[in-house]
Amino acid sequence: MPSIAFRRTLLVLALCFSAATTLPVHAKQPPRPGDEGVFYGPLISVADGDSFRARIQGVGMEFRLYAIDAPERDQAYAKQSREALQSLLGKHELVMVFIDMDRYGRVIADVWANGVHVNRELVARGAAHFYPEYARDNTLYEVEQEARDAKRGLWSLPLAQREPPWVWRERKRK
Repeated sequence: MPSIAFRRTLLVLALCFSAATTLPVHAKQPPRPGDEGVFYGPLISVADGDSFRARIQGVGMEFRLYAIDAPERDQAYAKQSREALQSLLGKHELVMVFIDMDRYGRVIADVWANGVHVNRELVARGAAHFYPEYARDNTLYEVEQEARDAKRGLWSLPLAQREPPWVWRERKRK
C-alpha cells in the first residue's frame, strides 16, 4: 500500500493538473460539486489564524488561506485570530478551492465553511490582514479597509500592536 505522503503527493498533483479551470478567485458563492480544483472534507485541526489541516479522501492535508496573513503566535491578536478560524471552520464540511502550493507543501486555497467565504470573513472581522504580496486582486484590500475604519478585531489595538505579520517575520529574522 502506498505511503500517506505518496498518496498526498498524488492527490495534490492530480489537483494541480485540474486547477486551470478553477473558479475565479474570491467568487461570492462556494464552488459546486463537480467543479475542478476543489477539495471537500472535514477539519482535523487549526494550526493558527491562517492555516489548518483537513481530511481529504482519507488523507490529512495542510492548507494555507489564500491572500490573508494572520498574526504570528507571539504577536498581539494571534490567539483571537486562531479562535476565529476555529469557530468559522467548526464541524462543517469544508470546501477548498486550490490556488497554489506554498514552499512548505501546504495547499493555498480559498475556503468556504457553511456557505461562508472564510478568507474574506477573517479579514472582515479584523482577525487577519490582507496579504498583498501573493494576492491576484485587491478584493480583500477593500474588505480590510472596512474593518480598519470600523476598528474591528486587531484594528482596535494600539498602532504599535498592529504590525503586519510579514513585517514582524522579517524583523525577527534580522
